[in-house]
Amino acid sequence: MPGSGTSRSSPVLLERLTQMVEFHKPDDYLFATKKGTPLQLNNVLNRQLHPLLKQLGIPRGGFHDFRHANASLMASVNAPAPVKKGRLGHTSLLVTGKYEHVSSADDIRVSTEIDNLLTSGNGGRKQ
Repeated sequence: MPGSGTSRSSPVLLERLTQMVEFHKPDDYLFATKKGTPLQLNNVLNRQLHPLLKQLGIPRGGFHDFRHANASLMASVNAPAPVKKGRLGHTSLLVTGKYEHVSSADDIRVSTEIDNLLTSGNGGRKQ
């Protein structure tokens, strides 16, 4: 990742990109339209990503939302902090925490656990 001094890779993505590069002509764009011109972000969003999200019933978003989703999913599976930090390319865990969002299932679980502690008859103290 530029500026972070770290690198991350997905084995499947890396394999697919390697295959694409092997057949790539040096003067062509790696990711291009059918006419060979560079992809335009707005076109990719409006013609590809947003229709796909609508079809899947997922709220409309952009590519950066994938970073937030990745961080939140890692938090929900209790990924170790250094793994989360590394996958997101952050140099600080404070930045990583800004990308994590609480899922409703996690929020309900935490609320239930706190409620159980407070109503267990010991005033919330661990035994």
